[in-house]
Order: sequence, then C-alpha cells, then structure tokens
Amino acid sequence: MKRTPTNYSNWMASFRYIRNPVVAFFDVDTPFVRRFRRIRKDLKSVTEIRQIGRDKLWTFRILPNVSRIFRSPDYPLIYPNTFRAEYACVSSSRFELLGYVIEDNPFKTKYFAWLDIGYFRRRLDKPVTVDLPLNFQKTKIAFAEIEPRIETLTATDIIGDNVNWVAAGLFVAHYKVMAQFVSGYLANLRYFLVRGLMSAEQQMIYAMFNTNITREILPEIQLYRSTNTKKRDPCSKWFLLGCLCTRPD
Repeated sequence: MKRTPTNYSNWMASFRYIRNPVVAFFDVDTPFVRRFRRIRKDLKSVTEIRQIGRDKLWTFRILPNVSRIFRSPDYPLIYPNTFRAEYACVSSSRFELLGYVIEDNPFKTKYFAWLDIGYFRRRLDKPVTVDLPLNFQKTKIAFAEIEPRIETLTATDIIGDNVNWVAAGLFVAHYKVMAQFVSGYLANLRYFLVRGLMSAEQQMIYAMFNTNITREILPEIQLYRSTNTKKRDPCSKWFLLGCLCTRPD
C-alpha cells in the first residue's frame, strides 16, 4: 500500500491515548506539527515536539552515497527499500534521533522505546500506558520477530530477497542498552555503506546480526514471537510487541 500524508495524519491520532512521555520528531517544513499538538493538548506536560532539518542528520547527509548505491545497474530494486534513497535514510534516522533523546533524557526515564507514528493505527481507542513486555530482560533490547533468523544468509541475500527478521516499528530497551544499540547500528551502517550495501532499517538490522564483525558491538535481542499470521490483525506478529506492552490506563 502506498502511504499518503493523509494516512499519516490520521494514524497519529492514536497518540491522544498514549499516556507515556513522548518526544516527537518532525521535519522543519511539515504541516503535521500543529495537528500533533492538538492531539496531545491534554498531555502537554509529558510531550516534547522537536523539529529538525534533514541537513542536521548524518543519516540524511549520506543520501548521495545511498543514491549512488541504488543506481548501480545490478543492485536489487525493491520498492520502497532500495527504490527511494530517501526512504532508506529516513528508516535509519530513527536510531540517530533516539541517540539525541537518550543523551539529554528530558523526562528522566530509565527505559526508551521507538514508536512509529502509525504503529497503533488499528488498535487504540482508549487511554493506555506503554510498559515493559512480560519477562523483559534488562540487558537486552526487545523486538517482535517476523520470521526466524536464518544465520547462513549474507547481507547481500537479505537485501536482495528483502527478508525480514524483526519488526522495527516498536522496540524497547533500558537506556544504556538502547544507547549501545544506537551507536552500534550507526557504526555498522558506515561499515555496510563502504561496501556498497544499504536498504531499510529492518534489513540492515538483520544483516548486522548475520555478520560477525558488526554483531559484536550490538546488544543481544530479546525476541517476542507470535503464531498469528493475519497481517491486518492488530496483534499480528508485526504489531505483537505493542499488544504485549500496552496496559489500560
């Protein structure tokens, strides 16, 4: 499905129900900021909105390099992951943005989660708190598993076949573990860029854990698995972690 600005505008309405502190990032020239402020108007004390230009982010300054990689005649063309360099860059920018929030920690919290703007689009209709999932291990970062990891796949295999291992719309970790994951991801992205490899964040995470030299600097992932194969189900494997982490407020 091609996503439109109207989709994102509608999806962000779910944030009126999230009682946790939220730091929301927007581009400098987006019309969505005013709408997001209205959505969070009753939660002003636990809401921080940050507008940041793409030119300020390393994950966008690499755009020319990513474009060159994607224009290579033999590079796999997969929409949108390797079709639009901007898409690949924005998908990895979440880790750079998380790094900024962890560093200044405006709400003095021990745990951090990344949450895509449309993650809860099919589910929330009443107030909830996003909490730690059951049996969470403090030394690991929690992801929902999409498909079992195949350790023999190379980074080229993963990108070329567009294989998914974990869902990156929501992930949770202690701030120290999240900081390690963020710094490791960005360092590893440089490693793959030099070797002419790039895709969306889910494929890059898979590639990093399937490559010995890049896996070594990342914390261990704690996987949450579901047998629900209905993709549009609000608690399918793509959205499992959200179901496990939300508590009625």
